[in-house]
Parts: sequence; structure tokens; C-alpha cells
Amino acid sequence: MISDFFSAYSPLEVEKAKYWAHVLAESQRLTKGKPPDAEGRRLHEALHGLFVEMGLALKEAEADPTRRTALAGETRERLLAVAQQPWRDWDGKRLAERIVKHVDELLVWLVNPDVAATNNAAERGLRGAVVARKTSFGSRSKYGAQAFVRMLSIITTMELQGQDFFHDRPYGPR
Repeated sequence: MISDFFSAYSPLEVEKAKYWAHVLAESQRLTKGKPPDAEGRRLHEALHGLFVEMGLALKEAEADPTRRTALAGETRERLLAVAQQPWRDWDGKRLAERIVKHVDELLVWLVNPDVAATNNAAERGLRGAVVARKTSFGSRSKYGAQAFVRMLSIITTMELQGQDFFHDRPYGPR
């Protein structure tokens, strides 16, 4: 399961991965309105730099599972070295503690080629539903919301399978 850091996912007994986009977005917020030498900015720059380096190194190791695993191990050590510094800023310290707690889940994408480093595809997939909800002022009932979600799930699944809901549906009038 690939997710953000929402604690409700923690007790689930499944393999987990965390998205770097959430770490980088949170570290980016640490830089807002801060001077260039601020601690939050240093943390963000260290994390962003490490993420870019991981992506570049992964391109070289893409087809070699042994190299991918070694890259994950090297990156784990570097990431922990950044996170375990004595951060004084409360928000920076909280982010660093979260990184330490979830370090292995943050690096799954380096070892497993089926896991993306970011959740861009999922975010794009939800965009249509979010826009529809905003422009229609949401559902007027719980039943309406459930119906919308079910239909969206069916239509999206069919699109991912290369089918057209209005022409290829397995039920109803044709």
C-alpha cells in the first residue's frame, strides 16, 4: 500500500511505501518566510538534493536488482544522517522524526520498480472527481456521495483497462 503519513494506515498488516512528495512538500513549508541560512531551509535543501540524487542514481541502476538494493542501503544511511541531526526547529524536528520512523517505507521505490517515487498519477486520477465535487457543491446526501464514488470507480477502472464505459459496459442497455 502506497500512502501519505495518515496514521490510520499504520496498523494495517500490508507492505507499505510512503511518497516522497509528502516529505518534500512538508520540508518546503519549512522554508516559507525564512532566511537562507534557516534550519528548515537547510533540511529542505538536504532532502531535495538527496531525492534528486536518488533519481539520477536509479536511472543508472534501473535494470540491476542488486544495484537497486545497494542504492537503497546507501541512501538509507544518508537519509538517516540528515534526519538524525539535532534539529531545533519544532516542525523540522517532527519531520525528521517521521523520516526516521518511516525510512524503509520511503525507500521502497528504489528497490521495487513497480512502485513510483511520487503519487502524481494518483493525484491526477483524483483531479476529475475533485473538480466535479467543487463545481457541483458536493453531494447532497450520503447515498449520493456513495453512488458517485462507485460510478467513478467503475468508469476509471474501465478506462485503465482501455474500455469505454458508455460503449463497452458489461451490463445495462447497449
